[in-house]
Amino acid sequence: MRPSIVAAAVFVVAALSWTALRLNASTPEYLTAPHGCGPAPASGGRTVTVFETAMKSGAGGGRTTSRTLGPRESCDARPRKGRAGGFLSSLLTGDVQPPRGRVSVDTSKTYQSIDGFGGAFTEASARTWARMPADARAEVVEKYWGEDGIGYSLGRVHMNSCDFCVASYDFAPVDGDFSLDHFDHSVTHDRAEMIPLMAAARAATERRGGDFKLFASPWSPPAWLKAPRKKFEPDPDHPSIEFPGNRSMLSSAQPDGLAHDEQAHAAWALYFSKFASAYEAQGLPLWGFTVQNEPEFSAPWEACRYTANSTGAFVRDFLGPRLKSDHPHLKLFVFDHNRDHMVDWARAVYGDAETAKFVDGVAFHWYAGGLDRTLDGAVGHANVARARDALPKGARLLPSEGCNCPGIGDSDLLRSERYAHDILSDLALGACGWVDWNLLLDHRGGPNHLGNVCDAPMHATDEKFSGVKIQSYYDVIGHFSKHLHPGSERVEISVDGVFFDDRAATRAATRAAVGFELTLHKCQGSPDRPSPRQAWALDDVHDYLEMTDGSFVDKWGDLCAADANTPGVGSLALVNCEYGKEHGDVAVGKFRRDPDSHAIAELKGGLCLGPSRDRPGAEGAQLELQPCDGANRHQRFTHLPSGALVSDADGRCVTAGWPFVQAVAFARPTGDVAVVALNEASHAADFDLEVDGDVIRASLGPHTIQTYVVSPRPAAAAPAPGDDDGAVKLTDDLADDIKQLKAKLGPV
Repeated sequence: MRPSIVAAAVFVVAALSWTALRLNASTPEYLTAPHGCGPAPASGGRTVTVFETAMKSGAGGGRTTSRTLGPRESCDARPRKGRAGGFLSSLLTGDVQPPRGRVSVDTSKTYQSIDGFGGAFTEASARTWARMPADARAEVVEKYWGEDGIGYSLGRVHMNSCDFCVASYDFAPVDGDFSLDHFDHSVTHDRAEMIPLMAAARAATERRGGDFKLFASPWSPPAWLKAPRKKFEPDPDHPSIEFPGNRSMLSSAQPDGLAHDEQAHAAWALYFSKFASAYEAQGLPLWGFTVQNEPEFSAPWEACRYTANSTGAFVRDFLGPRLKSDHPHLKLFVFDHNRDHMVDWARAVYGDAETAKFVDGVAFHWYAGGLDRTLDGAVGHANVARARDALPKGARLLPSEGCNCPGIGDSDLLRSERYAHDILSDLALGACGWVDWNLLLDHRGGPNHLGNVCDAPMHATDEKFSGVKIQSYYDVIGHFSKHLHPGSERVEISVDGVFFDDRAATRAATRAAVGFELTLHKCQGSPDRPSPRQAWALDDVHDYLEMTDGSFVDKWGDLCAADANTPGVGSLALVNCEYGKEHGDVAVGKFRRDPDSHAIAELKGGLCLGPSRDRPGAEGAQLELQPCDGANRHQRFTHLPSGALVSDADGRCVTAGWPFVQAVAFARPTGDVAVVALNEASHAADFDLEVDGDVIRASLGPHTIQTYVVSPRPAAAAPAPGDDDGAVKLTDDLADDIKQLKAKLGPV
């Protein structure tokens, strides 16, 4: 064989291998508006409505636009020969037009269903709402719960006070009243401002035909039901309800904050029941409870600590039987804290059969990764998958709190993207919905009686409460809450293709940061131009595994891999390279790849890079250091000249955090399909969206989130068994390409 033919064949084989895993090779230019092709008539006459929000910072944060595409509009939506063939077809034809990505939805494979989306009816939210003029109050209600709003149907309310209150309060103020004879059945405090907002929300939800669900979470029992703290110094600036013996609603004794006697436990369980009855009498029947907000945190505001075991005992012996007797319809969720330890809690609580029979699921918050608030919603998602796998069939995973802190961000792009990524990721991993923290705050991010101010999708425009300001991440939440209706079922989806191609990518374009986990995801890029989140240099001077641009001219110098994980998250993470150089390489790992075995070893500890051993093949598997095993293909990586670091086991790429483009799909009760797609890159993503064989040409702009609502296929238009309805399968195109290649090369 001629050397040129050999070289061509080798290159084509490499291209075929990459194409089989990736399908496409580069990113087209941004197309500014929602666009695409509805399926051709042969596809069954389905229509597609596209909702788009371009996320951006500043007062002009993106608003959602929409367009409906008819079945005969624009172009033939079926992939043509040579188009779906992707990378190889371009090689054969000389076509320099970039191929497209592919997002495929299979509604025959279903998973969890949606309970709802919503936010928290804190006193801070209700007080802000009550001080607004009537037109602003009506706008808040309409935009969250009205016919033209974002479809909220699930809400959370604090039982007793929390930090987003103006002072501590409870409904059983008499010390030693274990039978709760003096319980305030009128819930007088909440009737003043909180219940009017909840009643307005419920009425608006029901007017549009929705079902309003409300669950309650305690931050602290009444002070007299709590265990004394060893030291307690009341803060005169933040007073709490206090009782003798260092008992206060603020903070908590450790390891358990509830008084250590059965009489107190029984009274606290009865308190849940009386609170549910009191709210029902106000026209607000509860859907459920969480046992305790953030039970692992002795916060400076209202708090009460539990361990997983003490929670289980309280549920098994007191709270579960009480609710089953008095309110058997109510749901009960445990944990209600950060993702770090949710797996341990799920296993402990559900490991006891007597406890498990009273529990409906695990609630969790989006916080993880320490005190860096820019990482909220960014790390720890693998623990959601682990908790899902630990739960019995039918148990729910409920994300019960997400919040951008500190202060007001005014449509900050990063905060919008964090919300989009977290909601999408939680849903893809089995969540039954998503609940935000404060619905509404004042212009400073309060009131909060401990000064713990935060952001909210809406806030007052000024100190006079003269109007309401809507932030861009309100629109981001709406892509999920408005279109993934209660009862919708998650369906199978795969995201393949090229979504980012920029050799001149800047450090900022990666959107990566110190603290991002190292993961394994499908490669998004071509063999010679990987995604900037998937390009790595193995520094031969310092032996650092370092993020790099595609040219290797600038390694940026500040994002290196290290075993610097947060306990409970359990993965390698990005750290500042300079920090390691200045501190004797304490924080930065030293790595070297063996060219023969393809193993990447950390030189100090002698351990090898590999995906987490409990879920090595999972999409988004965390990378960790583990004992080297020459027979373990998951510990072998090919480092391409372009910087892509590719797993020999399955062709996935080492990724900083997550890919730029993600998507999730749900089949709605009405029979249509909703697909939510997110692009965090600074360039557009063009792709073919395939829903059960019908294909829509789509484009997703930079820093943009879209929802595609695809109508049902009319029964008369459904293809007969064995009929592909004119669809061109990708594998057929590849087969044709191989035939063309053989014809060009001739006999070998």
